[in-house]
Amino acid sequence: MPRRPTPSIDAPSHALDGRRGALVLHGLTGTPHEIRAFAIALVARGFTVNAPLLAGRGDLDAFAQTTWHDWYASAERGLTELERSCGRILVFGFSLGGLLALRLAARAPARIHAIAVASLPLPLPSWQTLAIRALARLRRAPLIGRVCVPLPTRAPSIRSRREFEASPSLRGLPWPALAELVALQQEVDGRLAEVHAPMLIMHSALNHAAPVDGGAHLADRVASVRLQRLVLPASFHIAGVDVDRDDASAALVRFAEAELGTERPAEIP
Repeated sequence: MPRRPTPSIDAPSHALDGRRGALVLHGLTGTPHEIRAFAIALVARGFTVNAPLLAGRGDLDAFAQTTWHDWYASAERGLTELERSCGRILVFGFSLGGLLALRLAARAPARIHAIAVASLPLPLPSWQTLAIRALARLRRAPLIGRVCVPLPTRAPSIRSRREFEASPSLRGLPWPALAELVALQQEVDGRLAEVHAPMLIMHSALNHAAPVDGGAHLADRVASVRLQRLVLPASFHIAGVDVDRDDASAALVRFAEAELGTERPAEIP
Protein backbone atom coordinates (compact mmCIF):
# COMPACT_ATOMS: atom_id res chain seq x y z
CA MET A 1 0.00 0.00 0.00
CA PRO A 2 1.62 3.30 -1.07
CA ARG A 3 2.06 5.94 1.59
CA ARG A 4 0.01 9.12 1.46
CA PRO A 5 2.03 12.15 0.34
CA THR A 6 2.89 15.05 2.56
CA PRO A 7 0.52 17.80 1.30
CA SER A 8 2.72 20.88 1.56
CA ILE A 9 5.58 22.70 3.24
CA ASP A 10 4.60 24.35 6.52
CA ALA A 11 3.95 28.10 6.26
CA PRO A 12 6.86 30.29 7.36
CA SER A 13 6.63 31.91 10.80
CA HIS A 14 7.79 35.46 10.02
CA ALA A 15 6.67 38.41 7.93
CA LEU A 16 7.93 38.21 4.36
CA ASP A 17 9.37 41.07 2.36
CA GLY A 18 7.07 40.33 -0.56
CA ARG A 19 9.76 40.87 -3.19
CA ARG A 20 11.79 37.66 -3.44
CA GLY A 21 10.05 34.37 -4.10
CA ALA A 22 11.07 30.76 -4.73
CA LEU A 23 9.05 28.07 -6.46
CA VAL A 24 10.40 24.72 -5.22
CA LEU A 25 9.38 21.59 -7.17
CA HIS A 26 9.70 17.95 -6.10
CA GLY A 27 10.50 14.82 -8.10
CA LEU A 28 8.63 12.14 -10.05
CA THR A 29 7.27 9.92 -7.27
CA GLY A 30 8.02 12.32 -4.45
CA THR A 31 6.32 15.02 -2.42
CA PRO A 32 7.42 18.35 -0.91
CA HIS A 33 9.03 16.28 1.86
CA GLU A 34 12.08 15.60 -0.33
CA ILE A 35 12.74 19.29 -1.01
CA ARG A 36 11.79 20.52 2.48
CA ALA A 37 15.38 21.30 3.51
CA PHE A 38 15.79 23.61 0.49
CA ALA A 39 12.48 25.35 1.20
CA ILE A 40 13.26 25.87 4.88
CA ALA A 41 16.72 27.28 4.08
CA LEU A 42 15.18 29.80 1.68
CA VAL A 43 12.44 30.78 4.13
CA ALA A 44 15.10 31.37 6.81
CA ARG A 45 16.65 33.99 4.51
CA GLY A 46 13.33 35.77 3.96
CA PHE A 47 12.16 34.23 0.68
CA THR A 48 8.48 33.60 0.06
CA VAL A 49 8.41 29.89 -0.81
CA ASN A 50 5.77 27.92 -2.68
CA ALA A 51 6.34 24.15 -2.80
CA PRO A 52 3.23 22.63 -4.43
CA LEU A 53 2.29 18.97 -4.51
CA LEU A 54 2.27 17.99 -8.19
CA ALA A 55 -0.84 16.47 -9.77
CA GLY A 56 -1.61 12.78 -9.22
CA ARG A 57 0.56 12.09 -6.19
CA GLY A 58 -2.27 10.66 -4.04
CA ASP A 59 -1.56 7.02 -4.99
CA LEU A 60 -0.08 4.94 -7.79
CA ASP A 61 -3.37 4.54 -9.68
CA ALA A 62 -4.03 8.30 -9.71
CA PHE A 63 -0.41 8.95 -10.66
CA ALA A 64 -0.63 6.56 -13.64
CA GLN A 65 -3.57 8.54 -15.03
CA THR A 66 -1.71 11.87 -15.15
CA THR A 67 0.46 13.32 -17.91
CA TRP A 68 3.43 15.66 -17.90
CA HIS A 69 1.04 18.41 -18.95
CA ASP A 70 -0.80 17.90 -15.63
CA TRP A 71 2.49 18.12 -13.68
CA TYR A 72 3.48 21.22 -15.60
CA ALA A 73 0.09 22.82 -14.88
CA SER A 74 0.76 22.31 -11.15
CA ALA A 75 4.09 24.12 -11.49
CA GLU A 76 2.53 26.90 -13.56
CA ARG A 77 -0.17 27.46 -10.92
CA GLY A 78 2.50 27.59 -8.23
CA LEU A 79 4.39 30.26 -10.17
CA THR A 80 1.24 32.31 -10.70
CA GLU A 81 0.42 32.16 -6.98
CA LEU A 82 3.92 33.34 -6.12
CA GLU A 83 3.74 36.26 -8.54
CA ARG A 84 0.86 37.77 -6.55
CA SER A 85 3.30 38.89 -3.86
CA CYS A 86 6.78 38.60 -5.40
CA GLY A 87 8.50 40.58 -8.12
CA ARG A 88 11.68 38.50 -8.38
CA ILE A 89 11.41 34.71 -8.53
CA LEU A 90 13.81 31.78 -8.39
CA VAL A 91 12.57 28.39 -9.59
CA PHE A 92 14.30 25.36 -8.09
CA GLY A 93 13.49 21.86 -9.25
CA PHE A 94 14.67 18.46 -8.07
CA SER A 95 14.77 15.67 -10.68
CA LEU A 96 11.43 15.85 -12.56
CA GLY A 97 10.95 19.23 -10.88
CA GLY A 98 14.10 20.39 -12.66
CA LEU A 99 12.59 19.51 -16.04
CA LEU A 100 9.47 21.49 -15.13
CA ALA A 101 11.62 24.41 -13.98
CA LEU A 102 13.54 24.43 -17.26
CA ARG A 103 10.35 24.42 -19.32
CA LEU A 104 9.00 27.32 -17.27
CA ALA A 105 12.23 29.22 -17.87
CA ALA A 106 12.10 28.53 -21.62
CA ARG A 107 8.44 29.48 -22.01
CA ALA A 108 8.30 32.44 -19.62
CA PRO A 109 11.78 34.03 -19.42
CA ALA A 110 10.46 37.39 -18.19
CA ARG A 111 8.79 35.74 -15.18
CA ILE A 112 11.82 33.87 -13.86
CA HIS A 113 14.97 35.61 -12.65
CA ALA A 114 17.08 32.58 -11.73
CA ILE A 115 16.83 28.81 -11.98
CA ALA A 116 18.44 25.96 -10.03
CA VAL A 117 18.17 22.23 -10.65
CA ALA A 118 19.34 19.17 -8.74
CA SER A 119 19.70 15.56 -9.96
CA LEU A 120 18.28 16.39 -13.39
CA PRO A 121 17.24 13.18 -15.27
CA LEU A 122 18.46 14.22 -18.71
CA PRO A 123 19.08 12.55 -21.07
CA LEU A 124 18.13 8.85 -20.93
CA PRO A 125 19.89 6.27 -23.13
CA SER A 126 17.83 5.55 -26.26
CA TRP A 127 17.35 1.87 -25.36
CA GLN A 128 15.73 2.84 -22.06
CA THR A 129 13.43 5.29 -23.83
CA LEU A 130 12.31 2.61 -26.29
CA ALA A 131 11.75 0.03 -23.53
CA ILE A 132 9.73 2.43 -21.38
CA ARG A 133 7.47 3.41 -24.27
CA ALA A 134 6.88 -0.23 -25.23
CA LEU A 135 5.95 -1.24 -21.68
CA ALA A 136 3.70 1.79 -21.31
CA ARG A 137 1.78 0.72 -24.44
CA LEU A 138 1.44 -2.81 -23.08
CA ARG A 139 0.19 -1.43 -19.75
CA ARG A 140 -2.76 0.17 -21.56
CA ALA A 141 -3.64 -2.98 -23.51
CA PRO A 142 -6.58 -5.16 -22.33
CA LEU A 143 -5.61 -8.29 -20.39
CA ILE A 144 -1.87 -7.92 -21.11
CA GLY A 145 -1.81 -4.68 -19.17
CA ARG A 146 -2.46 -6.51 -15.93
CA VAL A 147 0.97 -8.10 -16.18
CA CYS A 148 2.79 -4.76 -16.51
CA VAL A 149 2.69 -3.77 -12.87
CA PRO A 150 4.44 -0.58 -11.68
CA LEU A 151 8.21 -0.80 -11.53
CA PRO A 152 9.07 -1.28 -7.84
CA THR A 153 11.53 1.22 -6.34
CA ARG A 154 13.59 -1.31 -4.38
CA ALA A 155 16.96 0.38 -4.79
CA PRO A 156 17.22 3.21 -2.27
CA SER A 157 17.53 6.64 -3.85
CA ILE A 158 18.76 7.96 -0.49
CA ARG A 159 22.05 6.85 1.04
CA SER A 160 20.69 7.32 4.56
CA ARG A 161 18.56 4.23 5.20
CA ARG A 162 16.66 5.98 7.99
CA GLU A 163 15.65 8.80 5.67
CA PHE A 164 14.68 6.32 2.95
CA GLU A 165 12.35 4.45 5.31
CA ALA A 166 10.80 7.70 6.52
CA SER A 167 10.16 9.06 3.02
CA PRO A 168 6.46 9.38 2.01
CA SER A 169 7.33 8.98 -1.68
CA LEU A 170 5.26 6.55 -3.73
CA ARG A 171 6.82 3.08 -3.72
CA GLY A 172 6.55 2.34 -7.41
CA LEU A 173 6.85 3.80 -10.92
CA PRO A 174 3.88 3.19 -13.25
CA TRP A 175 5.05 2.62 -16.82
CA PRO A 176 2.68 5.26 -18.26
CA ALA A 177 4.16 7.83 -15.86
CA LEU A 178 7.67 6.86 -16.94
CA ALA A 179 6.62 7.30 -20.57
CA GLU A 180 5.33 10.77 -19.70
CA LEU A 181 8.69 11.56 -18.09
CA VAL A 182 10.44 10.52 -21.32
CA ALA A 183 8.12 12.76 -23.34
CA LEU A 184 8.86 15.70 -21.04
CA GLN A 185 12.60 15.03 -21.25
CA GLN A 186 12.48 15.26 -25.04
CA GLU A 187 10.32 18.40 -24.93
CA VAL A 188 12.75 20.11 -22.54
CA ASP A 189 15.89 18.91 -24.29
CA GLY A 190 14.69 20.56 -27.49
CA ARG A 191 14.18 23.91 -25.73
CA LEU A 192 17.36 24.24 -23.66
CA ALA A 193 18.77 26.92 -25.97
CA GLU A 194 15.77 29.08 -24.97
CA VAL A 195 16.84 29.13 -21.31
CA HIS A 196 18.77 32.32 -20.53
CA ALA A 197 18.26 32.75 -16.76
CA PRO A 198 21.25 32.52 -14.39
CA MET A 199 21.54 28.88 -13.39
CA LEU A 200 22.86 26.62 -10.64
CA ILE A 201 23.25 22.93 -11.53
CA MET A 202 23.68 20.48 -8.64
CA HIS A 203 24.19 16.76 -9.11
CA SER A 204 24.98 13.87 -6.80
CA ALA A 205 28.14 11.98 -7.66
CA LEU A 206 26.62 8.65 -6.54
CA ASN A 207 23.37 9.14 -8.43
CA HIS A 208 22.19 5.86 -9.98
CA ALA A 209 18.84 7.27 -11.17
CA ALA A 210 20.20 10.32 -13.03
CA PRO A 211 23.93 10.07 -13.83
CA VAL A 212 26.10 13.07 -13.09
CA ASP A 213 26.86 13.49 -16.82
CA GLY A 214 23.41 15.03 -17.11
CA GLY A 215 24.78 18.19 -15.53
CA ALA A 216 27.36 18.58 -18.29
CA HIS A 217 24.72 17.89 -20.93
CA LEU A 218 22.57 20.70 -19.53
CA ALA A 219 25.45 23.17 -19.12
CA ASP A 220 26.51 22.66 -22.75
CA ARG A 221 23.05 23.41 -24.16
CA VAL A 222 21.50 26.27 -22.18
CA ALA A 223 22.08 29.91 -23.12
CA SER A 224 22.64 31.06 -19.52
CA VAL A 225 25.63 33.41 -19.29
CA ARG A 226 25.96 33.04 -15.50
CA LEU A 227 26.14 29.33 -14.74
CA GLN A 228 27.46 27.43 -11.72
CA ARG A 229 27.92 23.69 -11.24
CA LEU A 230 28.21 21.78 -7.96
CA VAL A 231 28.83 18.05 -7.56
CA LEU A 232 27.60 16.65 -4.24
CA PRO A 233 30.17 13.97 -3.37
CA ALA A 234 28.36 11.64 -0.97
CA SER A 235 24.63 11.57 -1.80
CA PHE A 236 22.46 9.30 -3.90
CA HIS A 237 19.64 10.70 -6.06
CA ILE A 238 17.44 12.48 -3.51
CA ALA A 239 20.01 14.96 -2.25
CA GLY A 240 17.49 17.05 -0.33
CA VAL A 241 17.16 14.41 2.39
CA ASP A 242 20.57 12.78 2.02
CA VAL A 243 23.97 13.34 3.61
CA ASP A 244 24.89 16.41 1.49
CA ARG A 245 21.62 18.27 2.08
CA ASP A 246 23.12 21.00 4.28
CA ASP A 247 25.81 21.83 1.72
CA ALA A 248 23.27 21.68 -1.12
CA SER A 249 20.84 23.95 0.73
CA ALA A 250 23.59 26.44 1.56
CA ALA A 251 24.69 26.51 -2.09
CA LEU A 252 21.12 27.16 -3.22
CA VAL A 253 20.72 30.04 -0.75
CA ARG A 254 24.04 31.62 -1.82
CA PHE A 255 23.00 31.44 -5.46
CA ALA A 256 19.49 32.76 -4.77
CA GLU A 257 20.78 35.74 -2.81
CA ALA A 258 23.45 36.52 -5.38
CA GLU A 259 20.80 36.70 -8.11
CA LEU A 260 17.76 38.05 -6.25
CA GLY A 261 19.31 40.08 -3.43
CA THR A 262 19.72 39.74 0.32
CA GLU A 263 16.85 41.70 1.88
CA ARG A 264 15.75 40.32 5.22
CA PRO A 265 12.18 40.44 6.55
CA ALA A 266 11.13 42.00 9.82
CA GLU A 267 10.46 39.45 12.55
CA ILE A 268 6.93 39.12 13.89
CA PRO A 269 6.90 40.03 17.62
